[in-house]
This record gives sequence, C-alpha cells and structure tokens, in this order.
Amino acid sequence: MLSIVVPVYNVEKYVAECLESLLQLDAAEIIVVNDGSSDSSLEVVVGIQQRNKNIKVITQENAGLSAARNSGLMACIGDYVYFVDSDDIANDFGVSEAYDYAKKKNLDIAQCHIEVFKDGVFNERYLFRDVRYRKNSEILNGDKYFKKYVRSGEFPIPVFSNIYKRSYLLKHDLFFLNGVIHEDVEWVPRVFSMAGDVAFLNKTICYYRIREGSITNEQMLSKGSRSLDSLLVILKRYTDNDFTKKYFNNNKSLKKLWIVKIYLDALKEVKRQRENGFDNADKIDLLNSLALKELGFRYYMPELIRKRRKFL
Repeated sequence: MLSIVVPVYNVEKYVAECLESLLQLDAAEIIVVNDGSSDSSLEVVVGIQQRNKNIKVITQENAGLSAARNSGLMACIGDYVYFVDSDDIANDFGVSEAYDYAKKKNLDIAQCHIEVFKDGVFNERYLFRDVRYRKNSEILNGDKYFKKYVRSGEFPIPVFSNIYKRSYLLKHDLFFLNGVIHEDVEWVPRVFSMAGDVAFLNKTICYYRIREGSITNEQMLSKGSRSLDSLLVILKRYTDNDFTKKYFNNNKSLKKLWIVKIYLDALKEVKRQRENGFDNADKIDLLNSLALKELGFRYYMPELIRKRRKFL
C-alpha cells in the first residue's frame, strides 16, 4: 500500500483540490497533518474525511512543515510513502505508476517529473527546469545517482518529486530537520546518499503551484530573513563531521558537491536581502569562512569565484 502524507497549514482555498486529486488513487492511505491551522483548513479536511474512510487526520500545534511531515511518516503504514504539499495537485496516474514501478523493482526511491504552474493558470504549466530532458534512467545506487544528476544539472530538489520506501527511511533515521525552511535542501541529499537502488521514471507525479502567501515566500520576505538563517543552519550541519559520518559514510566528494549548492543558494539570498535594504555583512563572513574551510582549494576555482562575484 502507498501512504501519502499531506501537511496542512492555512490552505483553506487549496486543500480540497489537493485531496480530491489523491482520492483518485486506488487503495492509498492518506495522512493529513493539520499543523495548527488558524483558518478553516481543518473543517474542509474533516468534511472530505467523512466521505472517505482512507483519510486519517492528525492535529498538532503549529510546529512547521518538517515536524508535520515527520508526524505523518511515523503514523503511516504503507510500504512506500509520498509527501505532497497541500496547495499542490497530485497526478494520480503518475503517482500510481511510480508506486508500481518502485514496488516491482524494489527501489528505495523512485524519482519523477514535476510540472509547475502559477496559481489560477493551470493550463500554462511547464516541466520543472532541472529534469525537462530526462528519460527513464537505469537503476543506480543512491549516491551514484545523486552525484550523476546533480553534476549534470538534472536533479530535482523537491521532496514531492520522489516516492520513498518507508522502511528505508525509518531504518536510517531519515526524518526532516525541524525549525528551518528549505528543508528539502537539507533532507534530500541525506536520503539519496544512503539509498540502495534508485531510478527515474519519465512520468509527471505532481503539479507544483506557485502562489503568493506560501510558507517559503512569506518567510523569505520577512525582515529577519529566515530563509538565509535556515541556509546557514543547513550549511553548518553539512560541515559537521559526525553528521557526515552518519549520513554520507564520509563520502567527501558527495558532501562537497552539495555544500557548493547550499553556499551559492545562501549568497543568492544575501543579494536578494541587500536589494531589499538589509545588511548581512556578519552572515556573509560566516558563509565564506564555512565554505573555505570545507571546500579548500575549490573555493578559489575560477567557476566558483565567478558565481560568487555574481551575488556579492
């Protein structure tokens, strides 16, 4: 059975459409985690639950997206699990095919396409840029798969591009980091680095909605720049030796590959904050010192210097 975890927070306008797309699936368990919504999201969910016995609702105090996903992961019972955001729309055919393929091949992870659309213009959707040219891939070990497609620029970061074997996640303590946004940037590399068999399926699994008022958009625009603070927390985590040993088996090349990604994302956020009148000089110094410590001579490679100058 496939379990689907749906974190819900103040999405009264969208959650019904999300759940209706999931109800097209046969014999799927749907775990809705209401993360302390203050609007009518819970009432909408309960109304749909009353007509559908395969929906389970968990209500908790607001603790963030990571905590909601973790609660859902602990509560579900399927052999595979899929995480979808409550303002997005699942493609039931793609989800079904990904689940069947993962189960048939005994994969730890099956990765698929995502299509993106702006709120209100679903007919103008487009493929997520990183994987628009991807076709079905051979089955690879997780760390080899991750390095291959990150280096080629064809690796989609969002959690909801993948279906995961639940026993694999639990065995390796692969829970989401609480208290940050950009949680996918922190979580996904850990999950792939420890995985056994992984493959790409050339199917659309989810329609990702770009909208104003989403959690990440609101927090990226906040004065305190929680976006930049979260990226700093994640970068520090990836420079910790115990963390690397546990999740990457001291695979330094894989770790450094992702540190470059986090570092450049953080510099991009520094630039955005500067353009909005905020000074982050102390955080820039910390970013550069962490990157220099971990990357060594790679910090001075011409390509990275060029990218760094673009944002500073």
